Amino acid sequence: MSQWDDFEAPPKPTEEEKKAFFEFAEKKRLAFEESKKKSLSYEKPESLYDNFGWDEDNVLNNTITLAGLLSKDIEKPIWNIEGILPEKGIGIIGGDVGCGKSLISINIADCISTGKPLFGKFKTVKGKVLIIDKENAETWIQQRCLKIVKKCEGLDDVRFVIEKDVKLDNFSPWFQRLDALISEFNPDVIIIDSAVRFIDGDENSSKDIRKIYEFIRPLINKHNVSWILLHHLRKGYGNKSVNDLRGSGDFGAFVDVIIMVSKNGDVLTVKQEKNRHQKPLCPFKVTFIDTEEGDLLFQYSKDVPEEVIKEYDKCATAIKKWVEEEKLIQITTKQTKEKFLRSDEDNDEIEDKFANNAISDALSFLVDSKFFTKDKRGIYDVCNG
Repeated sequence: MSQWDDFEAPPKPTEEEKKAFFEFAEKKRLAFEESKKKSLSYEKPESLYDNFGWDEDNVLNNTITLAGLLSKDIEKPIWNIEGILPEKGIGIIGGDVGCGKSLISINIADCISTGKPLFGKFKTVKGKVLIIDKENAETWIQQRCLKIVKKCEGLDDVRFVIEKDVKLDNFSPWFQRLDALISEFNPDVIIIDSAVRFIDGDENSSKDIRKIYEFIRPLINKHNVSWILLHHLRKGYGNKSVNDLRGSGDFGAFVDVIIMVSKNGDVLTVKQEKNRHQKPLCPFKVTFIDTEEGDLLFQYSKDVPEEVIKEYDKCATAIKKWVEEEKLIQITTKQTKEKFLRSDEDNDEIEDKFANNAISDALSFLVDSKFFTKDKRGIYDVCNG
């Protein structure tokens, strides 16, 4: 390149320099166009959406009569994990940061790969597991696996993708990459840790979150694989209900099963908030036990005492009675807690006073049972009729 002149003005490029620059720029442009074509070529894998196709020739073939539906022989669900994860299903395990979700996911992988019951309680179907982890470092995962995995069997049936920038809301190029990986390894279950790390879009946008379902569903149909999404709660929310999951409500809408976990010391309380295929499991507890040998055990204990369940049942009844007697058409979380929250000075047995969690669970239950609708956080509208 020519030198700057005495007035410190930039030099003008020679014709040879201009030619070299434009040749370089053209090569970069052609390379970009080529990479763009390759990306776009897999953006819409229409063949995988055949099950969602529309019969243009005979539109009535897109419907089923009531008689046909009632007489159809529909198979009962098969469970990868009994009562917890259906075959070709999607589940969420939700909870606060640090509550043990990742430990549970490693235990799930160990149980499925060896065919042993989860927590010694829930039967599993022996198979392969793929864990895609963007939450934990390789060192942490190795240390936990050394504590959890007891036998040398099934080790090749669990694979990890660690610290790779995988996306579940972006078809290009991630759908192609995961499709190829699933085809090669053929897992029965894929675990995502944790869901919000795998999206480019807005986690509070239902439109953006629906893209995850549109991404996962064709892979389920093609490969008969089930998915577990580990998911965090919103900061500052300690009620551990499905309404406390981070982001759009579509996270909870498109899945088959939702399990919420909360941790107190070494004890997890596990509540199944949603199950499309059967009545939700009764709440239960899992205790983490560190043995002298350095192993980590997961001990299932009896269902959470009936009185815990009864409390939010009683609370729901009290809230309904209050709304009906006062002829209210809308209530807020704040109002409800002002009326029903048990203070530290109150006796546990005082009538119509309840724990904070019981009130939150009762409100969630009343939404699920269509007594309330909830369009905005903390505001509950009474359903007509």
